[in-house]
Amino acid sequence: MSSASRRALLLGVGIFIAAAFAFSQTSTTSLSGTVYDPSGAVVVGAKVTAVNDATGVPLSQVTNSAGLYSFPSVGVGMYTLTVEMAGFRTTRRSAITLGIGTPTIENVTLQVGDTKEVVTVEASVTPINTATATLGNVVEHQAVVTCLSMAGIR
Repeated sequence: MSSASRRALLLGVGIFIAAAFAFSQTSTTSLSGTVYDPSGAVVVGAKVTAVNDATGVPLSQVTNSAGLYSFPSVGVGMYTLTVEMAGFRTTRRSAITLGIGTPTIENVTLQVGDTKEVVTVEASVTPINTATATLGNVVEHQAVVTCLSMAGIR
């Protein structure tokens, strides 16, 4: 194989590898959990809605036979989670922060009552990732600009 052919092959392989790494970087995460009643039994058929606070885009699921819901690929940001089921008060949790590649589990316990009654949880604990060993972080635009300018890149 000639030197020019070898360089072309290496260049092609390099581009392929770079493209693979570029496409493997995602800006999504997952949100899932289980819905329980006050006795600790799972609630089947509850409507779970996650709304991105920045965009207002709602995503909806219905809990399965194990009381589970899952949003497997959602954008990062702040979300409000609402859970509704006949015979229970509507539960709303706000300020749920989803980070890149960091699965979040939000279990919800519904309270018996009229669906017109709403239980709102304003504060949320910073989630700890117990599902995987991955780490994720949101990097602000200004931090990227500062880092690039320090490296002499514009």
